[in-house]
Amino acid sequence: MSQLVVKDIAGIVQTMPLVGVQFREETSFGDPADDNIVIYNLEKESSVKLNAVTRKTGKGGMVQLGYMLDATLYLPYNNSTWIDAIPDIILGSTDNKAYTVVFLFGTAEGYTNPAVEAPEVINSTSGLQLHIHTISRGLRYIKEFESIEYRPRAIIKISGFIKEGEISWN
Repeated sequence: MSQLVVKDIAGIVQTMPLVGVQFREETSFGDPADDNIVIYNLEKESSVKLNAVTRKTGKGGMVQLGYMLDATLYLPYNNSTWIDAIPDIILGSTDNKAYTVVFLFGTAEGYTNPAVEAPEVINSTSGLQLHIHTISRGLRYIKEFESIEYRPRAIIKISGFIKEGEISWN
C-alpha cells in the first residue's frame, strides 16, 4: 500500500505554474538541423488540461486508452513568422521524424542547442516537463490573434486525443 500526505499549504507552498512551451522536431536527439521553438513567459490565463479516456472491459473493469488534451496558450508576443511555423513543425511530417510538444511548468527549461538560460520564474518551487509525442497526429492546432488593451497577443489552442504511449512526464 502506498501513502501520500499533502499538508502545510500555508507554510510550504509547492507551486508549478505553466511558464513555457516547446515545439520540437527530431530526426535524432540534439541534431542542429532539427526545428525547435521554445516560448517562455506565457500569460497567466494559459492552461493545459488532460482528461483520461477509459472504457469498460468485458470483465467489468476499466482500461485506459489515452488522454484528451485541451491546451490554450496565451503568448505575449505577436511575431507571425514563428507563430505560423509552429503547426508546420508538428504537422509537416515525414515518417522518419518524431514530433514533440513539451509543456514547461515551474522551473523546467526547454532544450536548446546551444543552451539558452530561461527567464527567472517567480512563485515556483520546482519544475516539470509534460512531453506529448505527436506520433498519431491526432492533435488540432488553432492560431488566433487578439487585441487587448495595449498590444495584440497570439493564442495557440491545441486539442485532441493522445494515445497512452505518447505522453511522458519528466
